Amino acid sequence: MSVTTKIVKSAIKAIRDEATTTRNKWLTLEAWKTIVYHYYDFDNELGFYINLLTRALKLFGSSVDSNVCLGNLMGVHLRTQYFIKYDTNGKKSGTDRVRFLLLTDAKSTEPKEPTDISGWNRELEKCKAVVNKTSPLFVGIRALPSFNDRAGGALNATDLVISVLRNEMIVAPIQGAAATTTIAAAVAAAATTTPIVAGYWASPQARHLFRPRPEESVEACLQRRVNLLMCMTMIISHALACKIMKQGKHAR
Repeated sequence: MSVTTKIVKSAIKAIRDEATTTRNKWLTLEAWKTIVYHYYDFDNELGFYINLLTRALKLFGSSVDSNVCLGNLMGVHLRTQYFIKYDTNGKKSGTDRVRFLLLTDAKSTEPKEPTDISGWNRELEKCKAVVNKTSPLFVGIRALPSFNDRAGGALNATDLVISVLRNEMIVAPIQGAAATTTIAAAVAAAATTTPIVAGYWASPQARHLFRPRPEESVEACLQRRVNLLMCMTMIISHALACKIMKQGKHAR
């Protein structure tokens, strides 16, 4: 399931406001996609393509491509650069268009940006480090708390919207033979199965049915979804209770 452009725009604004380590860095849209995926625990089940991120940035308005003096006071700056490509023989073979996004905390001040292509090349190398799990810069960015890490604390409006989407996906009917079996029941069954049945959870059939992340087991996937469902249920219930209390105060 793909999230909407409005959700991605809200996610970018939330990261700018809450995640200070992402500010004042010229990062490619591909690097930003990596950051957003981590911050909200997006995966193959719920996420977006890079083209949707481009469309989401357009929702900020055309001024994102301009300078502060021309009206860009949102703290969101988008720049496009073209890098020459070379073939294996060292000959020019074309150009690559790369878009850089910068979120700044000084909305009334023009952000610093490279003045020549060599400077943008250095920024591009930094962006490659962001998506490299072994680099210090990547670790610095990914020190941002993920959605699961933040679930026990304060969540913003974007978090709640994404949690509802997650909730809808989790409680959706499972197709096939497991149509009447809830995820919670599946986890409970996994904990009490015999060794012969337990082998099913490592089978291709189980992975195809429950679609865990590449690095996790089926049991871990089910437990993660149950935990997330329980957490999101509490969050939604709290939000509804606050809404009812607020409506009650207005009614008086």
